[in-house]
Amino acid sequence: MINISIEPTSFCNAECYYCINSIDQLSHSQRKKYLPLEVHNKLIRELDIFINDFHCAPTFDKSIYLRYCGLGEPTLHFDFIKMFKEAAMCSNVKM
Repeated sequence: MINISIEPTSFCNAECYYCINSIDQLSHSQRKKYLPLEVHNKLIRELDIFINDFHCAPTFDKSIYLRYCGLGEPTLHFDFIKMFKEAAMCSNVKM
C-alpha cells in the first residue's frame, strides 16, 4: 500500500490564529499557489503505471491511498472536481 498526500492549493478561507497561512511572513505570490491540473493528472497517471509495473510479492497491496490535504483548503481549487474524477478513474487509487 502506498499513501500519497496532494496539496491542490495553499489558499484557505479560514483564518485560524495558529496556522502558518494566517501569518503574513511571505508575500502573497510566494504563499498562495494552485497545483496545475496537468501536473496533478500526470502524477496520478504515473503513480498508477508505476504500481502496476511494480514487481513485488503477491501479497503486496498495490492500492494507492490518496489524500487531498495540506495547508490550504483542497476544495477551493477551481479544478478540484476534475482532479478527483481523474484520480477515481485509476485502477489502484483509493480515496
